[in-house]
Amino acid sequence: MLTYIIAVYLGPRRSKLYNKYWKIDPYFVLKLHLKKLNSLNISKISKIVLVVNEYDKKLDEAIPEKIKDLNIKIPIEFIFRENKNLSYGAWNAGIINNIDSEDDYFFLIEDDYIPVVDHFYDPFIEQNGPFVGYIAQLMNFMFDPPHASISNGIIPVWVAKRIKSGYDSVFLLEEPKPEYQNMDQVTFLDHIRENKLIFKDVSETTHIPFLDSSEYEGIEDKIVYYGNDKSQIILEPAQNLLKRYNIYKPNPRFKLRPMKESDIKFVNSIRNGYSKEYLHDSRTFTDDECLEWFRKTNPSFHIISFDNEDIGYFRTSNYSKENNHICVGCDIDPKYVGKGYGFASYLVLFDYLFNEKNINKIYLEVLSTNKRAIHLYEKLGFVTEGIKREEVLKGDIYIDSKIMSILKKEYN
Repeated sequence: MLTYIIAVYLGPRRSKLYNKYWKIDPYFVLKLHLKKLNSLNISKISKIVLVVNEYDKKLDEAIPEKIKDLNIKIPIEFIFRENKNLSYGAWNAGIINNIDSEDDYFFLIEDDYIPVVDHFYDPFIEQNGPFVGYIAQLMNFMFDPPHASISNGIIPVWVAKRIKSGYDSVFLLEEPKPEYQNMDQVTFLDHIRENKLIFKDVSETTHIPFLDSSEYEGIEDKIVYYGNDKSQIILEPAQNLLKRYNIYKPNPRFKLRPMKESDIKFVNSIRNGYSKEYLHDSRTFTDDECLEWFRKTNPSFHIISFDNEDIGYFRTSNYSKENNHICVGCDIDPKYVGKGYGFASYLVLFDYLFNEKNINKIYLEVLSTNKRAIHLYEKLGFVTEGIKREEVLKGDIYIDSKIMSILKKEYN
């Protein structure tokens, strides 16, 4: 059996994708987490422990009343504490408060990571066994010592008892060093190494299917991928789920406008830079050739800008009035890649094509070697319709081309 410990924080939440804070009900994420938990077919959770890190005393203490109408089937214990050592401090407090538990494991999770399948804890248990202490998802190597900046995991109860008996704590937390004061989490991996026989980090080796880490591209962290593209997601960041609740809307700082002749140099520079490795057509063109093409064909291209600075372009083609579908493509200036701008730009394009133009289906083709783009498209909701085998020759290698699409009803 499991004691399920949730680190709860009602303060502002920052979105990596839009680089701004979510404007949502402060209880929304916690309610979403508990409702999802309540809807699953689970058998091993004996108790939920909500450890609330202090943000606003009125908001914090209102939680029991706010979640009362959810009719949670599992008993809930509340712990209200000073916001010290953040999630690790919360989990530490939850474990210490339940150190005499007769359960087998403490399952540790942040409130904004949502379990999405029945028996989501089984892979953790199967791969941890009774001797492994901890699992972390994202290891940040920008600092010395490195730290886990996003973490959910599992600790056998006997391991927690053994550590507490020797150290009167479980995570052996310290005050953050001055250079770490503004970090999301405190360092504790040194302590894990000291106790490696009974308490170790297994993020490097675990194969637990978890989430698509592509949303973190562009930050200087070492990404630990759980499983692979075929793995079933068992926990999902609230950021992903919030899109389905219409929290993520096109950001007004991103704008589309029709391409003009004065944009030729900008567009051609980006296109030529990507052609050899990522585009189906490997040729490069001069600005004059591009201008001649533009004047002759009057293509349906749009420039995408962020805060009035051009960051890339969209191309649309093969519009079928009869079948109401259209082909799209996007290239972002390399200096803006890895900042979430591609994702945000596509939301603007979706709003334009699906809602303003009432298009039913958007599709695209992408080379199978372009893994970064494929991850983005999958995250946006595109599904693979088929494969054109050995469609493109790059150097002396034939490469498959994937056809992917998204429907208006899927976007909505």
